[in-house]
Order: sequence, then C-alpha cells, then structure tokens
Amino acid sequence: SYPDCRTVYSLPKGASVLKSLCEKCGLPMISYGRPRQRACLDPKCGKKKSEVEEVVGKCPECGSDLIKRSGRYGEFVGCKGFPRCRFTCSVDEVPEG
Repeated sequence: SYPDCRTVYSLPKGASVLKSLCEKCGLPMISYGRPRQRACLDPKCGKKKSEVEEVVGKCPECGSDLIKRSGRYGEFVGCKGFPRCRFTCSVDEVPEG
C-alpha cells in the first residue's frame, strides 16, 4: 500500500479496469481498444484472455482445427489456418468430423 508501494501503471487511452483478476499475476484485467480486448494491467505479464483456444472440430476445407472465436457480432467458429483458409461458420453450424 502507499507509500510503501510506488508501482504505477499507465492505462491505454479509453481503457477501463475490470473486476476480474489476472490468473497469472493477480493484477486487475483491463478492457481496451476497438474491438474491445481484455488483457492484464501489467504489460510485462502478457496474459490475454484470448490465449485459450477451444477446438471444436476440423475444417472441411483444409483439415486444420476449427476454434471458437469472438467477433464484433458475437461468437463464431473459424479455421485456425486463417488467413490462408477463410472458413467460418456460426457456433450452431459446426460441421461434423
């Protein structure tokens, strides 16, 4: 606590501090940018929410993994081979096999 701790972190323009804490270092997570991204307050930590990729199947066009992603209009499934392969579908329409 102050005055013992003199560590100061700068927030990116338009960023807000979230209530959730970083699993890696325990500092608060922040929300910033357009589209909004979540990351640890400490830039040296490097913990971003998007580090965990949920594999939901195989791409019917190239055979790479299909992963759940989040975009401007909500969640969708996209090929891990992007930008080489541009296959996408809604979460409800994941192809079998």
